[in-house]
Amino acid sequence: MGVLTVFIPGFTPYLQSYKISNMSACTFNQAFTGTADALIATLKTQIESNGGTFSGDTSTGSFTVPVLGADVTGTYTITGQNLEVVISKKPFFASCGAIQKYIASHI
Repeated sequence: MGVLTVFIPGFTPYLQSYKISNMSACTFNQAFTGTADALIATLKTQIESNGGTFSGDTSTGSFTVPVLGADVTGTYTITGQNLEVVISKKPFFASCGAIQKYIASHI
């Protein structure tokens, strides 16, 4: 859980914090061409070059990528030519559709 602090000019003495739970998990499937080894190499390079961490192989793994001060965290499973991604943590401003579109455009 993160904490969102709202600053309202003129109302500083009445400042409140609101807890925001992670939005519901995103799960999506993405078909890919080429080998699983090539896909993993691409994912690892993209994630690590953006300051994230990647751990996994051609079957399963996990990742975390910083996005505007928050993390997108998830796992993946590869079956044949299908990449299944489960996002378990994301900032509230990042929609599941935007995350899927970004991943699809980079593999």
